[in-house]
Amino acid sequence: MNDVTSSPQRLMAILLVLATGFIGYGFAAKIKYAKSSPEVRLLSLWRKDVQVLEASGLLPPPWFQITDIDLIPGDDAARDWASRVSPPIKVAGQGDYQLRVLLISWVDEAEQEQGALVEYHLIHKPTGNTEWELARTYTLGHL
Repeated sequence: MNDVTSSPQRLMAILLVLATGFIGYGFAAKIKYAKSSPEVRLLSLWRKDVQVLEASGLLPPPWFQITDIDLIPGDDAARDWASRVSPPIKVAGQGDYQLRVLLISWVDEAEQEQGALVEYHLIHKPTGNTEWELARTYTLGHL
């Protein structure tokens, strides 16, 4: 048997098997996400978004001085989600800031989609002043 002529064929077969595995894994992950509960989808999107925000350099320095987080659900669905998830935000050991997070669910009847609105309010604890705000919207998928 000539190993020189069979090596490219083996390499192609290995690459084909690997590509098929990656594609299959991608589809399985999408199916798992689609079948997950709204709060699991929310936490997944929220966690990724916070990582992007923290890596972007666009957050104010006090973001990294948050000592406590107050999650405030704005409606019944958000109250249910809040009982099952915690904000994916690191709490510092020391600092003068509280983060108030307003969580509101929404439904787009026309598109049959649901989602969440997350509003951040960074409060300077000694003065009680809001020093920074940001709102993020997450689409959680079809009803």
